[in-house]
Amino acid sequence: IEVIEAPGFAELAAEAGVPDETEEAPERWVEGTETSLRGSIKPNESVFASLKQRGLSNTSIHAVVSATSKEFNFRKSRPGDIWSVEVAADGAITSFRYETSPEDVWETSRDASGTYACEKVEVPLETRLVETSGQIDDNMWASMETAGLASSTILEYLAAFDQVVDFGEQVQPGDRFALVYEQVWLEGRKLRNGRVVAALFESPNETWRAYWNPTRKGYYDAEGASMERQFLRRPVAGAARFTSPFGMRFHPVLKRKKMHNGVDY
Repeated sequence: IEVIEAPGFAELAAEAGVPDETEEAPERWVEGTETSLRGSIKPNESVFASLKQRGLSNTSIHAVVSATSKEFNFRKSRPGDIWSVEVAADGAITSFRYETSPEDVWETSRDASGTYACEKVEVPLETRLVETSGQIDDNMWASMETAGLASSTILEYLAAFDQVVDFGEQVQPGDRFALVYEQVWLEGRKLRNGRVVAALFESPNETWRAYWNPTRKGYYDAEGASMERQFLRRPVAGAARFTSPFGMRFHPVLKRKKMHNGVDY
């Protein structure tokens, strides 16, 4: 005999969409008290609605949001954005902080006259240079991932050489790569990878070097010549795989020989 356990009230309520009353309600402003509040934007929620749920008045919210919108476009708000406010005993918001990321922060404060002013915070970011190198085995992308490189960094490395090296045809096992790239840190925590500032690709017959020029916004070789050419070495950037040449081929759908008037990657 199979014994089936009946679902409890909590499970049935969850399926029916009934709110769980055991969850702690977010803190609200209480009239006559000074309060610090903090929250985040939920899906399909505006910053105005998020603040309104905490008991703040339309007037106080409108004043601070209007001042902040002069520096930040709230149409760019996304779920997960974090806000915090300081609220006076009369319900007026005395300060407002809005974060779209750890390095993108806006603060709005009220002066003695009741006027609000907003500014973007200068976050103390630290840029570190990281050097990575390795040897290519069967697959260049996989070899670079094995060396600990993120996809965004690999793509930027490939883009530096796209117009001088055909990574689909010229790469062979045993070729070497090396690069120096930036990492952006904040208060001892890594936020993201930054620009590839120097790159090297070495094969038995030739070595290519690329250096980022921040003034000209492009990559240049050791002699100062631009790495840009009129055309890419291949029509698809990066290490895309060549799959089908121009000419007669067996059509995979029609099941017969047919002219292929293009090149597939």
